[in-house]
Amino acid sequence: MTAKWVGAGIVRFVCALLLGCFLTRPANGQVTRTWAVAGTGNWHDANNWEPNTDYPRTGETAIVDQGEAQIGGEDAAALKLWIAPTAGSVGSVQVGPGRSLVLYSTELDQGVRVGQAGCGTFTQEGNVSGYTYTFVSIGGAAAGTGVYLLQSTGVLSNIAELTVGNAGTGSLAHSGGAGSRPAPGGKDAGRAA
Repeated sequence: MTAKWVGAGIVRFVCALLLGCFLTRPANGQVTRTWAVAGTGNWHDANNWEPNTDYPRTGETAIVDQGEAQIGGEDAAALKLWIAPTAGSVGSVQVGPGRSLVLYSTELDQGVRVGQAGCGTFTQEGNVSGYTYTFVSIGGAAAGTGVYLLQSTGVLSNIAELTVGNAGTGSLAHSGGAGSRPAPGGKDAGRAA
């Protein structure tokens, strides 16, 4: 009898432990990485991010709310990129010439937010492309100020929606490069313009 009760107790303990692990993890398994450098640094250096186990990858959210993250040595990918998303934050991201940032957004609220509630700058000299429902929002909330600089030979492509100064202050400066939307019937077929 004792062995039966001990075995049942172990099973209950293991089940409770597993349930606790599932309840404390984000439902979709997404990782959020926040820029941890007050100055300028390399996007691909894991020590520049919190948690500092890696830099942002496909399926992960990158938040830059201070300093400047530079994509220069190699291409980068993320699920979404938020620059200065909170009140009082100041951050910037630069995609250097010849580099690419691919945003693997699969839901309507994903993409690039520049200056949602803080003051954000996104400088694009390389390529930025979206996937499915990627949007760009510049100066989204009332307190937000966002600046998007499309320069050099950079190409902004497959962006389903571009919003400048929705409730905040937004600026899109196009001094080089090009932009394009998905073709009708493409990845975003059926989505409103």
